[in-house]
Amino acid sequence: QSMEVPKSDPRIEYPREKRERASSGTSSGQFRELHETALTVIAAQDGEINPRNTPNTWKACGQAVLDHFRNAEESFSKLREALDWPFDRYPYVWNDAFQMLLPHLAQLKSFTRTAALRTTAGAALGRNAEAFEDIQLAIRLIHTGDSDLVISRLVQMAQTVLVLNAIRAAQQFHVWNDDQWRAIDSKLAALDFPSLAPNAMRAERIFGHRTIEPLLTMSPSRFV
Repeated sequence: QSMEVPKSDPRIEYPREKRERASSGTSSGQFRELHETALTVIAAQDGEINPRNTPNTWKACGQAVLDHFRNAEESFSKLREALDWPFDRYPYVWNDAFQMLLPHLAQLKSFTRTAALRTTAGAALGRNAEAFEDIQLAIRLIHTGDSDLVISRLVQMAQTVLVLNAIRAAQQFHVWNDDQWRAIDSKLAALDFPSLAPNAMRAERIFGHRTIEPLLTMSPSRFV
């Protein structure tokens, strides 16, 4: 079972008006994200969206999302175990400079989105422990596979936005106690993107030099 949210099927007609009415009020952006995800997983399962299978409440959407990932629990457990390893390494090919492939970044962002959605869904259903476990996983993924590359830092920022949105949605359900909130706060406090910017700019400059250098030493006839 995939740990990722299935992509929206362009052939499926989503009830936008119902979605917009359901998302009115507080935390509308967070509800819209959860609602659209619920519609996507239901469409993938049933092949269509209709009045009978369209969820319009936090709990109904949360249940649909958690049901979708129920068979992926073993994969989530393995991911948590992997994050307990003392180090994470990616086989960077530094000599490729700007042509270096970094497929792990998209995967990390995707896993973070899934963990964030599961956090919101669990909180909506009052599942304190599960929601807390998922938000911890999402925060740990922000610190995984990072490097002093601008694209890596941008992905980290995108992951952080996903996490903060999930936390904001969970706040209204009051599922976490003071100790859990302090644990979340301490981990988020470790994120200091401004202090990482200088090294990211230096890495970008080095990669630029590496990419341009062969062009500077190339014979002019190669450009004719």
